[in-house]
Amino acid sequence: MAGASAALSGPALLRDEYFRIRPLLIQFVQRQMRPPDLAEDVVNEIYLRLDRVDETLSHPAAAKSYLYRMAVNLITDDARRAMYRNERLAQSFPLQAEADDGHEGSSIARSELAIVADAFAELPEKAPDMLIYSRVHGLTHSEIAAKMGVTTSLVEKYIARAIAHCRSRLESSDAASEARAANGP
Repeated sequence: MAGASAALSGPALLRDEYFRIRPLLIQFVQRQMRPPDLAEDVVNEIYLRLDRVDETLSHPAAAKSYLYRMAVNLITDDARRAMYRNERLAQSFPLQAEADDGHEGSSIARSELAIVADAFAELPEKAPDMLIYSRVHGLTHSEIAAKMGVTTSLVEKYIARAIAHCRSRLESSDAASEARAANGP
């Protein structure tokens, strides 16, 4: 097998090496990622990018190193996207994660999460999915529109209305809580 790989170069060598070490790449990515079940997707993404590689590789060891470097880069990109999604979600729905008393803080967060869940149930049919695709999965409005078979304009309107509705529900809940606290036990 090594003799056959040595005769190949460039993209053909990368493809040959990819198929030879694919199970090892999956194991490598599984050890690096959280959750590890996304490893197969990352390794498939490597394959999809092989045709775009301009490197002149003439040795299987160089191809193997290049494939592992691609895996590391995709893992890093995925971690950055996840961090960005989490920041965007936190900005969209500022749940009070902590209070002076840790027990009270988790109770407040659960209460606010229930309010957001109720608000989601009140939204038009496609709006919750659009908001999740945008804020959690990091899809652009154009990608969401294509995925759901609607216009980009509709996606923008639904997401804006969904965020406004959820914030309104959270704010009205906060106001009600403050009024109860002001009136005493």
